[in-house]
Amino acid sequence: MRNPIRATWKQLTGYVLCPSRLAALVLFCAVLLTGSAAHADCANPAGTAGEIIYNADYNVVQFCNGTNWISTASSGATSLPGGSNGYVQFNNNDAFGGNVKLFWDNSLERLGVGTSTPAQTLDVAGAATISGAVTAGSFSGDGSALTALNASNLASGTTPAARLGSGTASSSTYLRGDSTWAAVSGIPSGAVMAFNLTSCPSGWSEYTPARGRFIRGIDNGAGNDPDGTRAPGATQADVLGSHYHSVDPPSTSTSTDGNHYHSNGYTFGYGYQGDFWSYGNPTQGNTGSAGNHSHTVDIAAFNSGSTGSTETRPKNVALLYCEKN
Repeated sequence: MRNPIRATWKQLTGYVLCPSRLAALVLFCAVLLTGSAAHADCANPAGTAGEIIYNADYNVVQFCNGTNWISTASSGATSLPGGSNGYVQFNNNDAFGGNVKLFWDNSLERLGVGTSTPAQTLDVAGAATISGAVTAGSFSGDGSALTALNASNLASGTTPAARLGSGTASSSTYLRGDSTWAAVSGIPSGAVMAFNLTSCPSGWSEYTPARGRFIRGIDNGAGNDPDGTRAPGATQADVLGSHYHSVDPPSTSTSTDGNHYHSNGYTFGYGYQGDFWSYGNPTQGNTGSAGNHSHTVDIAAFNSGSTGSTETRPKNVALLYCEKN
């Protein structure tokens, strides 16, 4: 309200001017003549009982009856709208009342509860209690003030992770039974596991040294690994253990039979006696029969026949080995 023109009843008691052409001031003049013993206060604007103002917003004269500002614009003691422009009116002790906490923005057609600058069709600044059902096309906001919700009544939609529990929700955390987000424990960084997957899950990377290889435990002095205690991740090439193959060749012995002889022709016996030679009958002779002997047989080295595939391996199944980041 703009600054009103004020006067008190005592200040106006000497003036008993009641122009008949101003019928709206009849009751006002009567009040001035009779006075009032009330000394309570009025509000919006502040005033005391018996005080008179000219309301420039509504172009009327009002007086304070100790509770409300009463208009003298009609023949009856009626009350003008309470408060300032835009205040929603309500019954305040049989008179109009208004308050900045209940405001109607007529140009934007918005109602403010708890605010005089409503930003929506209905703008409630402060807490609200609704005992019945609320039906809306959509809801917006972070929902941080919604409590004691019964999740079984949620037919569809999603709930932000932050509303499920305290802490930070991420791909490496899980929701505990006490509604707390906690990091996954029990799998330390560097752990290697086999997965029945084509790629490693989130938080894991492929353990490439295991590609196409069997896993062998570090010896740690047990004596099972001929290379001794190797560093984690060390690899070994494929080898074949020392061994031999038994070869059974055919018999190499020869017969010792060799007795035989050779014919050497005929021989004649002869002699000389006096003047004559004498000859005997011819006879046939043979060589000696000695001839037993042996032969050394040398068998050249050779390889046994080949068998098997491209590697030596047990029965196995292929899995993807991944390392925890």
